[in-house]
Amino acid sequence: MVMPVSPRPVPGMTELDFAERTNDHSRLVDVTSVRLAPPNRHRTAMWITNNSVVVIYVGLGRPATVTSGIRLNASGGAFEINLSNLYRGEVTCIGAGGTNNSILCVELESRYAH
Repeated sequence: MVMPVSPRPVPGMTELDFAERTNDHSRLVDVTSVRLAPPNRHRTAMWITNNSVVVIYVGLGRPATVTSGIRLNASGGAFEINLSNLYRGEVTCIGAGGTNNSILCVELESRYAH
């Protein structure tokens, strides 16, 4: 004989409100290190793409410098921050040459709503 099972609510196990939002930090970069994104304790992912014709370098937690850090090749070089390499500190960038170099940056924030 099979006994029917009826689910019973368990206190504290109700579904939580979860909020996600994106922040666009895209900007123009030249040969001076600039902040691409501020520290964010709610960051769960970030996508950075070089949309210019010169190499751009990304720094994590320090000013970016040419020839060191994370290199984004011209015309589509990209870097992703996600749960396997999560970094929530300041992100900076610098162009290897020229002015008005475009870098695209989208950050995902996830947190439980209050």
